[in-house]
Amino acid sequence: MITLLPFYREITDYGKEPIWVHKLKDFNYPLMLSQLYDTYARISIDEHTLPMKDVKFLVNTDEKTKFNTKFERVDILEDDDGNEYEKVIKRTFRNDVSDLSLIESKVVAETNAVNKVKGKLILCGVDHLIRRDVHLLFEIEPDFDIAISVRKQKKVNNAIVFINDRNPDAVKKFFKKRKNLYYEIAGKKDKGHKNWEWYGDQLVYDELFKEFRGPDKKYVLGKHKYNIDKENELTILIYPYGSEYVGTPDAFHYYRHAIIYDFKGLKRKEWIQKGFHNLFGNTEIQPYFI
Repeated sequence: MITLLPFYREITDYGKEPIWVHKLKDFNYPLMLSQLYDTYARISIDEHTLPMKDVKFLVNTDEKTKFNTKFERVDILEDDDGNEYEKVIKRTFRNDVSDLSLIESKVVAETNAVNKVKGKLILCGVDHLIRRDVHLLFEIEPDFDIAISVRKQKKVNNAIVFINDRNPDAVKKFFKKRKNLYYEIAGKKDKGHKNWEWYGDQLVYDELFKEFRGPDKKYVLGKHKYNIDKENELTILIYPYGSEYVGTPDAFHYYRHAIIYDFKGLKRKEWIQKGFHNLFGNTEIQPYFI
């Protein structure tokens, strides 16, 4: 089983958030989430081309964010004998993080998901589109435990992190270590990083994986051994951001066979609309979240 776990929650107190979050007030994230789910659903049901069997979609969110009842509901059905029974339609993984800042809540929610959700996991945001069967993320290079991208081999980009099911206990220990290091750095007066409040969730990966840099300070692509402690070792796959795994808006033209497209920056709304229509034409988006 593969579980796609996009993180999304409504912001109710902008006083806790850095200026970068304020700049995103006009972004229609429920629409983006609908587009992500729509591309997931279309590829999942097209059994003649790219079937995605055994793939589940769960929004990693807080306890207060609400969704369209078409997306999350309880249906009352009847069996052949006329007996009523409930069919629960649940596509959320809920966390008690409503009182935390956005990035802090993301770190905590991802740690909780790793601890609770079994199988292969894809941790991501909502500003993505799925182009191909996500099983391929685990098949291009199958022998790894955690895979994460780097931009121009200079810094981690944790837009898409995929986690194999080979060594779940060690993976849980790694994400606990990541969360603890996040709070350790966040508690320092001098954090040693610019824009920590906005990029802290991925800067902590840079701290954990700095041993994977070469003499030129650039990340060495490929697989690396990572020791959590004396008894637990993980294989970390460092892959390039903008590749067959994950494409960017520019890579939409140059990496036409990317499995997932990721959209960043203040123009992401425009890019994601163009991307969706390039993939599926002027097809109406199903209102799962809006």
